[in-house]
Amino acid sequence: MNIIAGILSAFEVGEEVGFLNEKGKGKIIAILSSNKYLMLDSDGFERTVFATELIKIHRVDMSEDVFALNVKKEDLPKSKRSIVTNTISKENVPEKDLHIEELLESHRGMTNSEILEVQMRHLRIFFNEMCSQRRVRFILIHGVGEGVLKSEVHQFLCSQNGVTYFDANFRKYGRGATEVRVNYTQLKEKE
Repeated sequence: MNIIAGILSAFEVGEEVGFLNEKGKGKIIAILSSNKYLMLDSDGFERTVFATELIKIHRVDMSEDVFALNVKKEDLPKSKRSIVTNTISKENVPEKDLHIEELLESHRGMTNSEILEVQMRHLRIFFNEMCSQRRVRFILIHGVGEGVLKSEVHQFLCSQNGVTYFDANFRKYGRGATEVRVNYTQLKEKE
Protein backbone atom coordinates (compact mmCIF):
# COMPACT_ATOMS: atom_id res chain seq x y z
CA MET A 1 0.00 0.00 0.00
CA ASN A 2 1.40 3.38 -0.91
CA ILE A 3 1.53 6.33 1.51
CA ILE A 4 -1.34 8.24 -0.11
CA ALA A 5 -3.67 5.25 0.06
CA GLY A 6 -2.73 4.85 3.74
CA ILE A 7 -3.54 8.50 4.42
CA LEU A 8 -6.79 8.37 2.49
CA SER A 9 -8.04 5.27 4.28
CA ALA A 10 -8.02 6.86 7.73
CA PHE A 11 -11.69 7.88 7.93
CA GLU A 12 -13.85 7.59 11.02
CA VAL A 13 -17.58 7.24 11.60
CA GLY A 14 -19.16 10.70 11.74
CA GLU A 15 -16.37 12.35 9.74
CA GLU A 16 -17.34 14.76 6.95
CA VAL A 17 -15.81 13.87 3.58
CA GLY A 18 -15.88 15.10 -0.01
CA PHE A 19 -15.56 13.24 -3.27
CA LEU A 20 -12.22 13.30 -5.04
CA ASN A 21 -13.60 13.08 -8.60
CA GLU A 22 -17.05 14.61 -8.33
CA LYS A 23 -18.97 17.39 -6.61
CA GLY A 24 -20.63 16.80 -3.30
CA LYS A 25 -19.91 15.71 0.22
CA GLY A 26 -21.26 13.50 2.94
CA LYS A 27 -20.66 11.86 6.27
CA ILE A 28 -19.19 8.44 7.04
CA ILE A 29 -21.87 6.34 8.78
CA ALA A 30 -20.15 2.93 8.85
CA ILE A 31 -16.78 1.31 8.20
CA LEU A 32 -17.28 -1.73 5.97
CA SER A 33 -13.61 -2.76 5.64
CA SER A 34 -10.16 -1.19 5.85
CA ASN A 35 -10.78 0.83 2.68
CA LYS A 36 -14.55 0.62 2.14
CA TYR A 37 -17.12 2.87 3.81
CA LEU A 38 -20.84 3.49 3.96
CA MET A 39 -21.61 7.18 3.72
CA LEU A 40 -24.68 9.38 3.72
CA ASP A 41 -24.26 11.90 0.90
CA SER A 42 -25.52 15.50 0.91
CA ASP A 43 -28.63 14.41 -1.03
CA GLY A 44 -29.60 11.94 1.73
CA PHE A 45 -28.59 8.76 -0.09
CA GLU A 46 -26.46 5.99 1.38
CA ARG A 47 -23.47 5.12 -0.79
CA THR A 48 -20.77 2.50 -0.55
CA VAL A 49 -17.45 4.15 -1.38
CA PHE A 50 -13.76 3.32 -1.33
CA ALA A 51 -11.22 5.40 0.58
CA THR A 52 -9.49 6.35 -2.68
CA GLU A 53 -12.68 8.12 -3.82
CA LEU A 54 -12.81 10.44 -0.80
CA ILE A 55 -11.02 13.39 0.76
CA LYS A 56 -11.30 14.71 4.28
CA ILE A 57 -13.07 18.00 4.81
CA HIS A 58 -11.19 20.07 7.36
CA ARG A 59 -13.08 22.74 9.24
CA VAL A 60 -11.31 25.90 10.37
CA ASP A 61 -12.15 27.02 13.90
CA MET A 62 -13.56 30.50 13.41
CA SER A 63 -14.42 31.02 17.07
CA GLU A 64 -11.46 33.29 17.86
CA ASP A 65 -12.28 36.94 18.40
CA VAL A 66 -9.78 37.70 15.61
CA PHE A 67 -12.62 37.30 13.14
CA ALA A 68 -15.09 39.57 14.93
CA LEU A 69 -16.33 42.26 12.56
CA ASN A 70 -15.65 45.16 14.92
CA VAL A 71 -11.96 44.32 15.41
CA LYS A 72 -9.50 46.30 13.28
CA LYS A 73 -6.39 44.54 12.06
CA GLU A 74 -4.19 47.30 13.50
CA ASP A 75 -5.67 46.76 16.99
CA LEU A 76 -4.70 43.08 17.02
CA PRO A 77 -1.46 41.71 18.45
CA LYS A 78 1.11 41.14 15.69
CA SER A 79 0.76 37.35 16.07
CA LYS A 80 -2.95 37.57 15.17
CA ARG A 81 -2.54 39.98 12.22
CA SER A 82 -1.06 37.34 9.93
CA ILE A 83 -4.03 35.04 10.62
CA VAL A 84 -6.42 37.70 9.34
CA THR A 85 -4.25 38.54 6.32
CA ASN A 86 -3.70 34.89 5.33
CA THR A 87 -7.38 34.02 5.69
CA ILE A 88 -8.51 36.92 3.55
CA SER A 89 -5.99 36.30 0.78
CA LYS A 90 -6.80 32.57 0.56
CA GLU A 91 -10.53 33.20 0.22
CA ASN A 92 -10.12 35.67 -2.62
CA VAL A 93 -8.75 33.26 -5.25
CA PRO A 94 -11.21 32.90 -8.17
CA GLU A 95 -12.08 29.36 -9.25
CA LYS A 96 -13.58 27.98 -12.45
CA ASP A 97 -15.08 24.50 -12.38
CA LEU A 98 -14.74 23.00 -15.84
CA HIS A 99 -16.86 19.90 -15.15
CA ILE A 100 -19.44 19.81 -17.94
CA GLU A 101 -22.26 19.48 -15.38
CA GLU A 102 -21.29 22.92 -14.05
CA LEU A 103 -21.18 24.52 -17.49
CA LEU A 104 -24.35 23.21 -19.16
CA GLU A 105 -27.83 22.27 -17.97
CA SER A 106 -27.61 19.04 -19.96
CA HIS A 107 -24.92 17.43 -22.07
CA ARG A 108 -27.03 14.47 -23.15
CA GLY A 109 -26.25 13.37 -26.69
CA MET A 110 -22.96 15.26 -26.88
CA THR A 111 -19.82 13.45 -27.98
CA ASN A 112 -16.68 13.57 -25.84
CA SER A 113 -15.03 15.93 -28.33
CA GLU A 114 -18.04 18.28 -28.24
CA ILE A 115 -17.93 18.28 -24.43
CA LEU A 116 -14.20 19.02 -24.48
CA GLU A 117 -14.77 21.86 -26.95
CA VAL A 118 -17.34 23.48 -24.61
CA GLN A 119 -15.02 23.07 -21.62
CA MET A 120 -12.09 24.63 -23.47
CA ARG A 121 -14.25 27.54 -24.67
CA HIS A 122 -15.23 28.24 -21.05
CA LEU A 123 -11.56 27.98 -20.04
CA ARG A 124 -10.52 30.57 -22.64
CA ILE A 125 -13.32 32.95 -21.61
CA PHE A 126 -12.42 32.61 -17.93
CA PHE A 127 -8.69 32.99 -18.63
CA ASN A 128 -9.28 36.18 -20.63
CA GLU A 129 -11.56 37.53 -17.90
CA MET A 130 -8.91 36.87 -15.24
CA CYS A 131 -6.26 38.60 -17.37
CA SER A 132 -8.51 41.61 -18.02
CA GLN A 133 -8.99 41.89 -14.25
CA ARG A 134 -5.20 41.56 -13.82
CA ARG A 135 -5.64 38.55 -11.52
CA VAL A 136 -2.28 37.10 -10.58
CA ARG A 137 -3.62 33.79 -9.29
CA PHE A 138 -6.67 31.60 -9.96
CA ILE A 139 -7.77 27.96 -9.85
CA LEU A 140 -9.02 25.74 -12.68
CA ILE A 141 -10.98 22.69 -11.52
CA HIS A 142 -10.78 19.94 -14.15
CA GLY A 143 -11.20 16.75 -12.14
CA VAL A 144 -9.11 13.63 -12.44
CA GLY A 145 -11.03 11.31 -14.77
CA GLU A 146 -8.93 9.97 -17.63
CA GLY A 147 -6.82 13.13 -17.69
CA VAL A 148 -7.89 14.37 -21.12
CA LEU A 149 -9.29 17.70 -19.88
CA LYS A 150 -6.33 18.23 -17.54
CA SER A 151 -3.94 17.60 -20.42
CA GLU A 152 -5.79 20.07 -22.67
CA VAL A 153 -5.88 22.69 -19.90
CA HIS A 154 -2.13 22.34 -19.36
CA GLN A 155 -1.47 22.50 -23.10
CA PHE A 156 -3.48 25.74 -23.30
CA LEU A 157 -1.61 27.22 -20.31
CA CYS A 158 1.76 26.28 -21.87
CA SER A 159 0.84 28.31 -24.94
CA GLN A 160 0.30 31.49 -22.87
CA ASN A 161 3.21 33.87 -22.21
CA GLY A 162 3.97 34.73 -18.58
CA VAL A 163 1.90 31.85 -17.21
CA THR A 164 3.06 29.22 -14.75
CA TYR A 165 0.87 26.49 -13.31
CA PHE A 166 1.03 23.62 -10.85
CA ASP A 167 -1.25 21.26 -8.96
CA ALA A 168 -3.60 23.19 -6.66
CA ASN A 169 -3.84 22.53 -2.92
CA PHE A 170 -4.24 18.74 -2.56
CA ARG A 171 -6.21 18.99 0.69
CA LYS A 172 -8.83 21.17 -0.93
CA TYR A 173 -8.96 19.82 -4.51
CA GLY A 174 -7.25 16.43 -4.51
CA ARG A 175 -5.54 15.93 -7.86
CA GLY A 176 -8.40 17.55 -9.76
CA ALA A 177 -7.32 21.19 -10.01
CA THR A 178 -4.55 23.41 -11.31
CA GLU A 179 -3.40 26.68 -9.79
CA VAL A 180 -2.44 29.30 -12.37
CA ARG A 181 -0.09 32.26 -11.81
CA VAL A 182 0.19 35.09 -14.32
CA ASN A 183 3.23 37.36 -14.46
CA TYR A 184 2.02 40.46 -16.28
CA THR A 185 5.56 41.87 -16.54
CA GLN A 186 6.57 38.85 -18.65
CA LEU A 187 3.41 39.20 -20.71
CA LYS A 188 4.30 42.76 -21.72
CA GLU A 189 7.93 41.87 -22.49
CA LYS A 190 6.89 39.16 -24.97
CA GLU A 191 4.20 41.21 -26.75
